[in-house]
Amino acid sequence: MQKDENKRACPPAWSQNFLKWFCPPQLYEGIAGDLIEKFDAEASSIGLKAARRNFNWGVIRFLRPSIVLRNKISLNLTNTTMLRDHLKVAARNVWKNKTNSFVNILGLTLGIICALVITLVIRYELSFDTFHAAAERTYRIVRVSQVEGQVEYRTGVANPLPQTLREEIPSLEKVTAMSYHRNAQVDVIDADGNTLEKFQENEGCAYVDEAFFDTFDFQGTTFKWLTGNPKSALSSPYTVVLTRSIAEKYFQSINVVGRTLKLEKMLDLKVTGVVEDLPSNSDLPFKLLISYATLRQFYGENMDSNWFSVSDVNQCYIVLPPGVGVSETEQQIARVHAAYVPKELSETRSYLLQPLSEVHSDLRFGNYNLRVVTSETIWALGIIGCFLLIMVCINFINLSTARSITRSKEVGIRKVMGSTRRQLVGQSVTETALNIFIASTVAMIGGTFILGKAKSLIGFDLPTAPYADPFVWVCLIALAVATTFLAGLYPALVLSRYKPAQAIKNNLEVQSAGGFHLRRVLLVTQFTIMQVLIIATFIAVKQMYFIKNVNMGFDKEAIINVEIHETNTDKQAPVEDKLEVFRNDLLLFSSIEKVSFSSSLPSGLRRPRWFWDMQKRLK
Repeated sequence: MQKDENKRACPPAWSQNFLKWFCPPQLYEGIAGDLIEKFDAEASSIGLKAARRNFNWGVIRFLRPSIVLRNKISLNLTNTTMLRDHLKVAARNVWKNKTNSFVNILGLTLGIICALVITLVIRYELSFDTFHAAAERTYRIVRVSQVEGQVEYRTGVANPLPQTLREEIPSLEKVTAMSYHRNAQVDVIDADGNTLEKFQENEGCAYVDEAFFDTFDFQGTTFKWLTGNPKSALSSPYTVVLTRSIAEKYFQSINVVGRTLKLEKMLDLKVTGVVEDLPSNSDLPFKLLISYATLRQFYGENMDSNWFSVSDVNQCYIVLPPGVGVSETEQQIARVHAAYVPKELSETRSYLLQPLSEVHSDLRFGNYNLRVVTSETIWALGIIGCFLLIMVCINFINLSTARSITRSKEVGIRKVMGSTRRQLVGQSVTETALNIFIASTVAMIGGTFILGKAKSLIGFDLPTAPYADPFVWVCLIALAVATTFLAGLYPALVLSRYKPAQAIKNNLEVQSAGGFHLRRVLLVTQFTIMQVLIIATFIAVKQMYFIKNVNMGFDKEAIINVEIHETNTDKQAPVEDKLEVFRNDLLLFSSIEKVSFSSSLPSGLRRPRWFWDMQKRLK
């Protein structure tokens, strides 16, 4: 009885084997002796269960580079021959069992493709505006207002605020103002003022000040100045800097400094520079960068004195010096704001600092791209990717263990011929690695095809050359290693533990582990994950169907929207009279039943989000 008790009071065998596997021989005896001695002492003091748990944790703590890298890697002829033999047998088994191998490789390929694409999407979403030199110290000034007892989160600032901050808070490292405008009409004109071509730019037209490229340097990207002087290109009124794609679109060349564009039939802009296209993973999607001084010149003194009217297109970014706190700066901004507006307005309208890293993920404020991806969405994508990878690994494990019984004679003969359990595990893992190598190669080809179609699937462009990024190769290798470990270890252990006599007689079954059949647990887990994903997909499809087909109260197919651009002709006529004339002309067409005018779409998209405190203004 005492002998049985002593036998049970032993450290876990798998932990000892694991320690022996990664620990150098010259260190194993000392480390294992210390751990076993500690285990014996804890078994009598805190209990056997806790002692075993501490022993396992102690082994894991020794799994560190300073221990593992002391192993001597041998590339002698024996190991090379054994590896070649493992690969030869693995390839033979893959070719011999074509159907089983095809199912395994197909499942692994689909899982790796999904995991790879999801990983690239997550990396892309997390990379927005992280490449600027001072990105960690860059903040957007946002507006939080109390409106009729409710909190309103907006991005617009009063026009005089950026310049006032430069003057009254000199400790700020950088301050830059910008104003974004959509649906801009741009005309290319010649030296005589004649219009050569007309373009409609729905996105990308922005007014930026001379500090913009000092604040956002796009370091580490392909951005650079192609022509023009970066220090003076945006300092004067009625000047514009174009991106490469816009310059080539308008002039079929990038040597366009000195050419003229007309904006909205009102502003003649001189081209003073051309820059490389801004990265797609930026929430500053600018293509035409007009000098901010143009706005001041156009609107006059009222622009720098109006603290009441605010628009969400007018935004301000600042860079804090190292060591300066956010709350301290917010208090300084509050004091500056309170000095120029009535007390009641300063108490209901606050300017706060939002980190640049949150501009792409904070749903409350939004951004110029009109696309926000929250951290919850990122986590959900990551979980889905892990679920898919786990499912294909479980499927591989189940198929491999089910087929392991048919290979029992092979295992038995190998053991009779002297193969150790480690060699059998190595053979099985090598076969799994070969399957995953084939699956990874096919996944790279399939992933390239899917990424090429990514815009139609996910609504935005991913990098067109993903395999030029070292991160992608790291992810591929990590996925392959993780999948090999997850999908290959258990089948290898199942195959290697068969006893030779039973294996040769085919008198085998997949044994249970810990009192239950692991295959059943894996099968239940696989179906559970699958059902969760299917239910979530049905819910998403139902929601999209509802959004697309919900009754809006009008016939969407019979209504069209046409944008109207105001011209500078006949300035004496009121806008209302012009619209009424236009309405009457349209109604002359028999195909038009009714005409209505609006400053924005009925859905609220592209609406001018501005606010004017009329009560305070009248006072």
